[in-house]
Amino acid sequence: MEEMLRRTVTPLPNYETREKSPPPPDSNILDFMHFYRNLDKEQRLAFLEILSREYGVDHRGASEMARKLVDTQIRDLATILQAEDRLRYSLTPRYRHLLNHISRAEGGVKFLVDLRSDVLEFTSKVTDSPHLRVNLNTS
Repeated sequence: MEEMLRRTVTPLPNYETREKSPPPPDSNILDFMHFYRNLDKEQRLAFLEILSREYGVDHRGASEMARKLVDTQIRDLATILQAEDRLRYSLTPRYRHLLNHISRAEGGVKFLVDLRSDVLEFTSKVTDSPHLRVNLNTS
């Protein structure tokens, strides 16, 4: 499971190159979809927990960005706005890029609907997994 995630969930590109970073190969996306579909329910839950916990927001980086934003409050408005934009970007979970790429793949939207259904089912049964509830917006 973790090997599949390492291969398909790419690191968040740095702020300056976020628009220029290449998408993961379509074959990786299709492999991810195929891999997930072949998991049983218990494995899917474990897989989604790893995805949300390990490939979510980089909280340490976001904290550093927040500190920088506080430090820039005495600076000009353009600097503050750029610091805010960087902070918003740093709060993007890594798995979000994967989901965006899946949505563009053939059959990707249906896959995401099924994935969402799984998440809703798991979160209604499993209350001790805050990563699934919070990070996948199902609270």
